[in-house]
Amino acid sequence: MERLKQRFPQLAEEIAGRVIDKDHSIDYTRNSELNLKITRNTRTHYIYSSYNIEREVSLWIDNASNQIEHSQYVLLIGWGLGYHIHALLKRYPSKKYFIYEPDFSSFLISLKHADLAGIIDHPNLMSIAIGNHRECYHSFLDQFTENVSDSFSEMYIPSYKILYQDEIEQFSSLAIELTKMKRSNLATFSQFSLDWIRNIMKNIKYISKFPGVSFLANVLENRPVVIVGSGPSLKYNLEILRELKNNVTIIAAGTSTQALLKANIIPDLIVSIDGGIPNLRAFKSLEIDNIPMVFGSFLQPDILSDSRKRLAYAIMDLDVVTPHLIPDEESSVQFKSNYSVTGLCIQLAVYMGSTTIVLTGQDLSFPGRQYYSEGINHVEAHATTIIANSADQKVINVDGGFNETNHGMYVTLKDIEHLISLFKGVRFINASQHGALINGSSFFRLEQMKEELMINEGVDFQGIFDEAIDSRQNISDYVLNQLKNDIKHLSVLTEELRIILKLLDRAGKIKNNRSDLVSALVQVSKRWNKVSLNEAYKVYVNFGLRSILNSYQRYISEVTFTNDPEQQYVILNKYLGQLCRLILEFIPEVETVLKDSHYTDPKNVH
Repeated sequence: MERLKQRFPQLAEEIAGRVIDKDHSIDYTRNSELNLKITRNTRTHYIYSSYNIEREVSLWIDNASNQIEHSQYVLLIGWGLGYHIHALLKRYPSKKYFIYEPDFSSFLISLKHADLAGIIDHPNLMSIAIGNHRECYHSFLDQFTENVSDSFSEMYIPSYKILYQDEIEQFSSLAIELTKMKRSNLATFSQFSLDWIRNIMKNIKYISKFPGVSFLANVLENRPVVIVGSGPSLKYNLEILRELKNNVTIIAAGTSTQALLKANIIPDLIVSIDGGIPNLRAFKSLEIDNIPMVFGSFLQPDILSDSRKRLAYAIMDLDVVTPHLIPDEESSVQFKSNYSVTGLCIQLAVYMGSTTIVLTGQDLSFPGRQYYSEGINHVEAHATTIIANSADQKVINVDGGFNETNHGMYVTLKDIEHLISLFKGVRFINASQHGALINGSSFFRLEQMKEELMINEGVDFQGIFDEAIDSRQNISDYVLNQLKNDIKHLSVLTEELRIILKLLDRAGKIKNNRSDLVSALVQVSKRWNKVSLNEAYKVYVNFGLRSILNSYQRYISEVTFTNDPEQQYVILNKYLGQLCRLILEFIPEVETVLKDSHYTDPKNVH
């Protein structure tokens, strides 16, 4: 257990206090090897052969040897008593292993009875997940998809396919789902990261002037909140929302502000994060200067203006730029990045202390092949009709039937469901009639909730914002100083990257001289270490080229799989060299954005 605490402290914490189920016990083979016996519905199952486990496992590896030899990574389903992972590590010690064990008791019994020395401590045992709950899968698969750079072998302890069929199917289903989400996230990042940096630079003057959301902590303690989305079901609830206006906090999620104002319902709070032009069109003609608004740092900057009186900024965990530009105490509150503004609305509601969150207009699908509610007009009607009519997937709706959906909407639904699963003490009500079924929430029509919601008193958000803004200390000087330093760091970074390319070029010319090649590669390593510590690299390059960095660095890490300097040179020259060139292409764009910032005084930085 001590070894486990040192190598995998979070896992050790998860299993602390758990006990082995009575239906799990140790038995012995005819060769006196430990075997794991599990009783289910009076039927006894053995994880391994009753005769010779060592031979069984050896044959299993032999049958998969071709697959394993051509992969650098192995995903093993099943820990059992550790025989399979022990044999894999012994025969293929340089491969990297990720293990999913669906049964806590099996793992606990192995810790108690099996000799795991050399397994838990092995440096290439990368991650272990245990259990059959979604959070367990989620964090493990996040790490797996983040680290695996190439094809991998998926292997199973044979008996697990029968004993844990449901758990494995659930695991595989989530793996596919998370892979889709990861791809969507990477694609979004690749497409918009530089635009987001531009938006931050234009929004930074408002971030300097207005407070972060920390002043909103617990202002809604134990009070309900209604989060309003832009889906077609909103039309069913507008009249009830009008009646509830003075009794419950209404948060407008992004573009739903249009529909609410058209229905003469002024939300207590607007939340908006989208950096795109359609979002600008949604807000352009709305009279919202006096309505309290929480904006994300990526927000389309023309939505904000000097006439806005009640603003507060929210920082998402993807954003490393804004926390870098402002004092540490200003960035202490951060929120998990999601696929829609609803995710931030939910987190903000929880941060404000709400324990009952009602979702309406959150259809997360296309009921009746409709996209938006009436009154939402920032996207051309024919464009939304084409999107809704081309939906090629289906999800279960709250009526027990099915709604059409597409990949983007499906990923958003699953992302919201995962977020809901994180807040155990909060009740989620889905009041989106005919919308998608949202796991983790209960469906009630809003009129069924009316009596419960009417007994509350409203909260004066305008007064709360005014008080926080009056006591706000402007941080303009601090931000300007950071920007000036960043431009200097970008210049240093450019020089370091050029030196690395020269060193790699030199290494290619001397690669037949082993000692000189080793010396050159050591210099490359030292220079790259300086690059990785450069502030501009850590902030702007890490943010703007995140998906590219993740991809290239996984390949670069394969240098550790070989001790041959020539092979190391081939890997570094191919992947690190190309990465350096990509960063060098990116730096001038960042410099232009910083120097053209609305916030930067050109005389001080050019």
